[in-house]
Amino acid sequence: MITVEDGEMLAKVQTYELNRGKEKFLIDVYEIVAGGDTPFRYWAFPNLIFVKGRRRYFGKGNTEKEALRDCLRRVRSASLEEIFPDLDEDDPKGPAEVVQIRL
Repeated sequence: MITVEDGEMLAKVQTYELNRGKEKFLIDVYEIVAGGDTPFRYWAFPNLIFVKGRRRYFGKGNTEKEALRDCLRRVRSASLEEIFPDLDEDDPKGPAEVVQIRL
């Protein structure tokens, strides 16, 4: 059994790439391995390396396939601009989330 400190979460990440002709972006599926108080074990996040899409495009499920399918269903008819808005605090739809990468 894997344990983490209170307030921490450990996740295993599987990455997919969605190609739409001239456009493409990644979808990361997170499996919650330890910690995390969430109703779902899997979450799928569309991203452009350093920027996650808006929360409304996050998929969730009890399996990796469920989370990925939910995410794909949500992004299916959305443009890249809708999924990944400019990082503008004044955007009435809310800013995209910046992912902090630590090397």
